Amino acid sequence: MAFDPEEGSGDDTSVIYRILFVIVVALMLWWMFLAGEGEREFKQSEQALQHVTSWRQESRAGSQENEEAEIACPDRGHWLRHVRSQSKDGVERDSTFESVEIGSKSYPRSSLRAPGEQSERESKDDPKVTARCTNLMRGEYLYPLPNYNHLIQHTRIVKGAIDTVHGLKCQEWTTVPVIPGRFAAVQQPDDSQICIGLSDHLPRRIKYEKAEYIFYDWNTPIQIQGSRYR
Repeated sequence: MAFDPEEGSGDDTSVIYRILFVIVVALMLWWMFLAGEGEREFKQSEQALQHVTSWRQESRAGSQENEEAEIACPDRGHWLRHVRSQSKDGVERDSTFESVEIGSKSYPRSSLRAPGEQSERESKDDPKVTARCTNLMRGEYLYPLPNYNHLIQHTRIVKGAIDTVHGLKCQEWTTVPVIPGRFAAVQQPDDSQICIGLSDHLPRRIKYEKAEYIFYDWNTPIQIQGSRYR
């Protein structure tokens, strides 16, 4: 009986196609898992933010401006902002702005570090801290914290490396804008790097194009007294 070299070739081709099909399906499932991992982490972080009671944050906008803040829900906050500027005659100025909020009262201070330029006053404004804490509790967007719902819908979430911020490990995520149409505008916060804590899913660091924010001491007791500002 003569051997036909073409006999069985169809079966071999079929097996190869089946193997390729299985590989393609496995890659697609793996890609879908990776794509959904960032979405799941963002949702967990959003839920964790709804239960925070206090935190500290630092912000840097280039080398000219930085701010430190303490928030103690439901109604206490402390802000300290430093600004470096240069006048038209070339004189450098280092300005410090401080504000403390206790309930419905706000105590702002401005100390311009130049001879004779100091001011201090007390005012009653709409409480900012109460609104911020309420927004977080409701799961609403609060800048500079990430707008997770918007990012999930309008960006591609890419997993990065594990980093350390204030001694705690966090997972880096990069959001890349996805433009649905030719004339669609990309929002500034869409392009960001967010490092989320491994243990508590709370943001540790957020980098936008022109600013960086550091968050720490989540849910740690923070004492903000108003007596020294009266």
